[in-house]
Amino acid sequence: MATCMLETRTADNSATRIVLLRIATAVIIAALSCVGACAQQFSALTKVSAYTKINNLGQVIGWQKESDTSQSVIKVDIATQIIATARYVGAIDIDDHGGVLHDGYGYSYRAASGAITHLDAGDFSSDGSAAVPVGINNSGLIAGNFYHDGPGDHWHFAYTVPVTQCPLQGSRGGDTTQLPDWCVGLDEEGIPWQHTAYATALNDSGTTIGYNSWWHYGLRISHIFRSAAYWTGTTVHEIGTLGYSSSEATAINNNGDITGVLYNADDSVAHAFLFSEDTTQELTNFNEKPLAMNDLGVILSATSFYDNGIVTPIQSLLPEGWTLGAASDINDSNQVVGYAIGPDSLQHGFILQVPEPTTMCLMGLGTLALLRRRHAKTRG
Repeated sequence: MATCMLETRTADNSATRIVLLRIATAVIIAALSCVGACAQQFSALTKVSAYTKINNLGQVIGWQKESDTSQSVIKVDIATQIIATARYVGAIDIDDHGGVLHDGYGYSYRAASGAITHLDAGDFSSDGSAAVPVGINNSGLIAGNFYHDGPGDHWHFAYTVPVTQCPLQGSRGGDTTQLPDWCVGLDEEGIPWQHTAYATALNDSGTTIGYNSWWHYGLRISHIFRSAAYWTGTTVHEIGTLGYSSSEATAINNNGDITGVLYNADDSVAHAFLFSEDTTQELTNFNEKPLAMNDLGVILSATSFYDNGIVTPIQSLLPEGWTLGAASDINDSNQVVGYAIGPDSLQHGFILQVPEPTTMCLMGLGTLALLRRRHAKTRG
């Protein structure tokens, strides 16, 4: 009798080990299948090129090198469209209407219809001034930075302006309503502080992000070297540094979530942060500068993406023979763009569909639960 029971338990243990092995194998296969399928959704330009931004329609902008060594700003949808060609060009942003914000002998916005709006007047920089755009939202609002570097007069601050108010006029932002500034505040004695604000991005609500720095006109005593901040149109809100030397907000989504970077005293990157619902969270396992964040909350750096606490290297998702140069943007479909070095040893712009780590985990857990239920039914 005892011998029979021992044999039965041994048989049960063997069956359990076999089932667990099958479960583990199924989970691994499910995860690898997801990664493999996503890695196969990869496409690259044939010319020497780089992609810089992608919208939620899957339209991409970037630049490519031409045979005469000039460069072209390009917009890629089904086909490649050349927006501008010059010795130096830059593809800055693309909205969900297909409008392109770019540089090429002056900053311009080219609507999907082909209509071009020049952002700066022809003589705008003759006095050492420059208005440099950094992004455009789906309402046609541009965010950027205004520089003025004249004799004894140095200004630098952020601005927003509708495309309809371009081209910009005036030699200094404080002299025109087209460039509302965040510039000057007063201390308790009525002495002005110099307030420099730098914009990095904006969302569809017009909230603009970047950083602030302050110093006193007379004493030149630093208040905050650099603090991540956001601007709601009338007020600048400092996010703070979480005890680090300085911080900078670098990306915002349409939910109002803000991500950025915390810097050490030597200006090296400490960690990324996430500011959501008035709470700042230090992302201690993400030691890179965020470049973009989609409405799903996935954060992208030049080499990785962060999703619900999991950091995934983009290199691990590229096809064999490709080496990541840098990623630059992600849309709400988790499509990543950037550039990589191909098997031909040249640089090419790429689009990559990346998986969500949470999706991979759910697939594995779902498979595990299903097999457990099947095993329980078999034993019952």
